[in-house]
Amino acid sequence: MDDGPFPCPDVVNAMIKEILNYILPHKTKKRRVRGYYNGAMPSLSRPIWYDYLKDAHIDISKVEREQIVIKSRDLEKNNAYWTKYLSIHENYTVGRGIPVTPASSDPEFNALMRSVFEAWAEDPLIDSRMDLSEMQRTMARATARDGEVFILQVWDERNHRKVQLLETQRVGYPQISSAKKENIYDGVELDKFSKPVAYYIRQNMQRLFDPSTVMRIPARSVYHVFNPERFGQVRGMPLCANVINDLIDLDILHKYEMDAAKFNSQKMATWTRQGDDLGIEDNPFSAVADGSEVSLEERQTRIEKSFGGAVIGINPGEQLTPYISQRPSVVTQDYWEFLLKKTSAGIGYTDLLIFPRSVQGTVVRANLETTAAVLKSEYEVYAKALRWIYRFIAEEHAYKTRVNDWWKCSVQAPRSPVVDLERNTSAIIDETRNGMRSLSYNCNELGRSMDDVLEEKGKECQKIKEVANKYGITVRELLSSMIGEFAGNLPKEEASQVKEDIRNEK
Repeated sequence: MDDGPFPCPDVVNAMIKEILNYILPHKTKKRRVRGYYNGAMPSLSRPIWYDYLKDAHIDISKVEREQIVIKSRDLEKNNAYWTKYLSIHENYTVGRGIPVTPASSDPEFNALMRSVFEAWAEDPLIDSRMDLSEMQRTMARATARDGEVFILQVWDERNHRKVQLLETQRVGYPQISSAKKENIYDGVELDKFSKPVAYYIRQNMQRLFDPSTVMRIPARSVYHVFNPERFGQVRGMPLCANVINDLIDLDILHKYEMDAAKFNSQKMATWTRQGDDLGIEDNPFSAVADGSEVSLEERQTRIEKSFGGAVIGINPGEQLTPYISQRPSVVTQDYWEFLLKKTSAGIGYTDLLIFPRSVQGTVVRANLETTAAVLKSEYEVYAKALRWIYRFIAEEHAYKTRVNDWWKCSVQAPRSPVVDLERNTSAIIDETRNGMRSLSYNCNELGRSMDDVLEEKGKECQKIKEVANKYGITVRELLSSMIGEFAGNLPKEEASQVKEDIRNEK
């Protein structure tokens, strides 16, 4: 008898026995239990990755990295969202420029280096007329856009110390170069511990495949400005690398909706026809007094002359409806907003900084606090670069002091984005009065140096006393016009008493 496509009973019994032996305890064999993560199992409804774990420096090829940089640069020129993200990164990581203050244990050396570094900061670059603050803003924007910037120690013709900033395309080596070795990855030479020991710098971008234009620069003379995401990473990635396709989708979606809007703007009405065309003789106003026929165009012209405006003549039974466009739809607008939120999540900045809108205050503060924490961590990348630059300049004058910490300096971060400055300021004042904050900590948050603030306040108080003595008046009389500011620096009880005294004197 033919069993058809079904297996024979013996095979079925063998299969059942094998399953029971697998899942049930047995006298001679213990139960086998499989423990695994569901995420490690392949799924037919999701992409399947066939790969192996690799070190960071070989996880992405040179060509793939450069393609991402090319897309990022193109988006900066043509995508308003990415340009806004770059502006936020630039403004809240370096702002108007991160100030550098010498902080060694020798006050005289600090005063010397303050004047030396301020003079050097007016013209720090060997190939540009930018000052230090302009250099910082450009460096921050380039690092966010390209993922990295390289700083070189150089000397000009007068043997003065300068720096040179190179973009990502300047580091690499041509394929025909004899310097191609197994320990060189994307223009970075590594030692046996995968630590960078040299960088291959292109001096002439017009001759990419000429080995004579490539120089091997020791790593001690190069500072690589980038934010590493993994141990052993030797090249930086743009800030938008994980959402770059979503930024492109936002542009494509906008283009399609704009094309639809342009097409719809040309349509004023829809013409609904019913049945066969009617003859002209069946239409009103079809004949003049002598009985001759009048064309539809002629009747339309007569009506326009009588009533003005544009008139369209239609046959009886037909309908002309004004055309109303529903693009973009509510669904499209929601998806548009979802894409923007997704790019914000990938980059790390709240979308409220892109499109501010009315949101519950606690939500806004939470979003801005999270963004501020991200920006502060990114600020440290540029702070370290500035410390490296300061050490390069201070090294030339280190012999003028005996202290070993001649290289120390302090840098101040710019102000973080806040939603309610008055509320935050009141909280800072209360924490300072309670001893939870120091003047130095408060000044650092404002991007100021404590020494500069105290010097300014000292000069201000001295000037007030000089003017009061000059005109034979008291300090209180001089400050009466500024009593609000003056009393604000006093305890509440004393400030109230000062206001009352001024009121009585008047």
